[in-house]
Amino acid sequence: MARWLSFVDTVGVRDIRTRVAHPQSNGVVGRVHRTHRQEAPLGEATVDYDAAHGAFTRHVTCYNHQRPHTALGYLPPAVYYRGDPDAKLRERQRRLATAREARQAFWADRSTLPHGSDSYHK
Repeated sequence: MARWLSFVDTVGVRDIRTRVAHPQSNGVVGRVHRTHRQEAPLGEATVDYDAAHGAFTRHVTCYNHQRPHTALGYLPPAVYYRGDPDAKLRERQRRLATAREARQAFWADRSTLPHGSDSYHK
C-alpha cells in the first residue's frame, strides 16, 4: 500500500477509495471503462504491452478530441470543457440550418419536374 501511495503522490493525483460491491461509488469510472472496452480498436494490437498502450492512447485521444458526445451537444470533451462550446454550438446550428435549407431546395426543385420524369436518375 505504501508503494501505491508513493506512486500516486509522485504522479500528482489523489487516491480515493471506494466501497467494495458498491456500484454507485464507481459508476462513472465503470462507464468510461466499458466505453473504452467496447470502442477501442485493440484487437491484435494487444500482442504486447507497448502495442496495447499505444492503441489505447490513440483511442483516448480520439475519444477526447474528435468523437462527438451527445451529452455535450455533439462536441468532443476537449472542445466542450477547454474550448468555446457556445461558439462551436452556434457554428453547428448554422451548418445544420444550411444543410436543411439545401435539402428543402433540392426537394422543391425536384417536385417541379413533370410526373414520371426524373432527370436525377438519367
